[in-house]
Amino acid sequence: HKPHITGAMRANGMELQWLPAELREDWEVVLAAVQSNAKALQFASPELIFDRNFMLLAAQRNAAVLLEAPTELREDRDFVLAAVANKGLVLEYASPKLCMDPEVVLKAVTQNGQ
Repeated sequence: HKPHITGAMRANGMELQWLPAELREDWEVVLAAVQSNAKALQFASPELIFDRNFMLLAAQRNAAVLLEAPTELREDRDFVLAAVANKGLVLEYASPKLCMDPEVVLKAVTQNGQ
């Protein structure tokens, strides 16, 4: 049953909104949804949205989660590094302090140049 759900989430992550709460708390299901569409994060459980480890994985799969991430994570250097390593252009959504961090900027520019 769960493989069908994760497959459906990979096809259209926004379908996460129609799933029962227990599936919106499931790492595998929500990661599949976010990989498809970062905006699906809005339908995930708050516990996942504020779970740093979950969000690090999500950023590695889809850098656009930086746009949907809580402010504290936009200020989290490791989280922003994970996002810009995936897609450098999301740097503009990081905190102003991290937008000035030489290592973060270099990672974003290097990734974007590939």
